Amino acid sequence: MTKLLSLILIGVAIFAISCNNNSTSTTTTTTNPSIVGTWIATVTESIATGTITLVLTDSSNIVGGMAKISVPLFTINDSNIVINGTYNYPNITLNLPSITGSYTGTMAADGKSFAGTFNASSLGITNVNAVFTKQ
Repeated sequence: MTKLLSLILIGVAIFAISCNNNSTSTTTTTTNPSIVGTWIATVTESIATGTITLVLTDSSNIVGGMAKISVPLFTINDSNIVINGTYNYPNITLNLPSITGSYTGTMAADGKSFAGTFNASSLGITNVNAVFTKQ
């Protein structure tokens, strides 16, 4: 009888432990943050500061959209600049053909920003660091 009672108590204890598993283990999951939306960067080229606004779409890693570049000191205010490119998390490659422009960057793990280098030879912009934040 004592052995039976011991076995029952052991069973109840094991059941209670399995029902009250307060384990603190975590699982890391690789995500693919969306590039879709409006993104803004403040950039400095030589002595001038300006903004680049991107409105991006994504269809199966093919990026499209529009850009606006505003650098008041140099009276640059180009809008409706067509964008095309690719997004294969975390890598981003954008082309802005009408201004002979390009952007190569990397999406942050949280999907709230991406950083890289912007060029637009027709505007005299060369290797400018640009960090875009999601709006």
